[in-house]
Amino acid sequence: MAIKLDKRKKPYLYKECGLKSVYLVGVYESTDGEVFIPNVNQLHKLLAQIVASQRDLLTPDQFRFLRTYTGLSRNDFGRLVDKSRETITRYETGAYPIPKSMDTLLRFLAFRDLGVDYELEDLFEAEPSRHKSAKVYLTPNKNDEWSQRVAF
Repeated sequence: MAIKLDKRKKPYLYKECGLKSVYLVGVYESTDGEVFIPNVNQLHKLLAQIVASQRDLLTPDQFRFLRTYTGLSRNDFGRLVDKSRETITRYETGAYPIPKSMDTLLRFLAFRDLGVDYELEDLFEAEPSRHKSAKVYLTPNKNDEWSQRVAF
């Protein structure tokens, strides 16, 4: 039996990625409420590029997203930076502030995995945010390739 999919009328808050303000526009939903998200690998690659390229220091959820995007477990990342798994967990839950050196290293690893050119100086310019995280709206085209929409 074929499942009927209809285009969602409202943007879908993509909680499954672990980021708090990512909305998907133009995705399809089944009659039982299940959302169909095409090309998840390319979607996560775009999200990693957006997060790693921002000027603000990483939030705990962004830190966790980039760590998992790079394929590092909490144990592996902790070993890399000489911190315990528990300390990495505390960064990711917001219990401890994320040191700027960890922010920079994680962005470096993400850019390496993304194969994106970046200016080394850009990695050192991140500053604490004075404002709430902006909403990110993403939409797939007819070939299911994701792109960022201007926030509204």
